[in-house]
Amino acid sequence: MPTSAPPHIRAFRILSGAGILLGAGGILISSFFWVCAVSLCVGLSALALDLRYEFRQKKYQWIRRIAYVCILLILLLFTFGLAFYPDKLEFRSYSFEGLYELKEPFHGIPWESNYSDLRVYVNNPTKVDFEKLDFVINVDVSLIKDFKQITEVPINFLPKNHMIHINQVDEKTGKRVAEQEKPMEGYNELRITCEKLPKLSEIDIIMAVVSPTPELEYALRTGDFSKVPLDKGAMFNNFYIRKRVPFVRITGEYSRFNRPYEIAVSVDVKPR
Repeated sequence: MPTSAPPHIRAFRILSGAGILLGAGGILISSFFWVCAVSLCVGLSALALDLRYEFRQKKYQWIRRIAYVCILLILLLFTFGLAFYPDKLEFRSYSFEGLYELKEPFHGIPWESNYSDLRVYVNNPTKVDFEKLDFVINVDVSLIKDFKQITEVPINFLPKNHMIHINQVDEKTGKRVAEQEKPMEGYNELRITCEKLPKLSEIDIIMAVVSPTPELEYALRTGDFSKVPLDKGAMFNNFYIRKRVPFVRITGEYSRFNRPYEIAVSVDVKPR
């Protein structure tokens, strides 16, 4: 074999070394997964071309073939075991009537007469761990009054206040004269973060939810609160009733070895 490789072979060697180093190392420490994935594939392809030159003599063909098989196995394992590993998280939701003893803690929630019991389950049915879960549960116009985790996977709750948009209308002319945003005593979104969801494990969440009456739901969607007494808190609270939430929207992301996955699902709530 020659002592010095041609320039294009040396270029392939530099490309293969840089690609493999950047790709394999970057996947472990970087958030730019797909850039690193492409670099790894390019590096391995360049390595295969270099091997074709380096072991071109007939007596070395067996080495080249073994190397090709190893490169192919690495590419297959990376492609189907990580890069294109399917989105496996499962989301389910159920609702219960919520007819529990008043003021008695149910899973740590002091229950009220207008609370409905809403459950959301996040299941990892695979034999791999998923990391960096960050997702939001949205209950539309309903309000989450309290929440707890039933399972023991470490998570963090970050609730977001439900804001309402109010149009103030002149009673004589019927024209809008002012607008304002008002926070409500409850949340319509619940953000959840989890550093790691282990294999074959699940996050079970219970939420005490109240739903608006048809009058209040109309006001929340249109901004017209003329039929809802906002200035009287006690009366306003009477516009929330115990009613099953029909669906929840879940959005967010998670990852596995920095391979990102997006969450964007609408889950029908099944009555129990």
